[in-house]
Amino acid sequence: MQEHAKSISVCLLTALFTGFVTQLMSIGGFIRWSAVKGNDYSSEFWNLVISSWTEDGLTTFLIWSVVSLVVYFTLHRLTKERKTAEKVIVRLSIILAVLYGIFMYPNFRDYL
Repeated sequence: MQEHAKSISVCLLTALFTGFVTQLMSIGGFIRWSAVKGNDYSSEFWNLVISSWTEDGLTTFLIWSVVSLVVYFTLHRLTKERKTAEKVIVRLSIILAVLYGIFMYPNFRDYL
């Protein structure tokens, strides 16, 4: 299991990043929606993010980590070489997580 440590840690760290971005995005959307309805929760942004972590962020974290780990171990099994599978999953995970963060950033930038 020690030989897979780098790939597993990259998969889990990118999953944590996407979970955090998803949480920020969903709370930003909720605040915009509630502002249209007449309630202003913009001062409570970080409290809402912390209190509702298990709803959106944790779900995204779990899905992203399971999918990326399954893809990594499938690649490892198919290529029969750990280095190739490691390179592919590290690059793919980081690129997808960064793109996800860039595309979702406008949804919550007003509250940062």
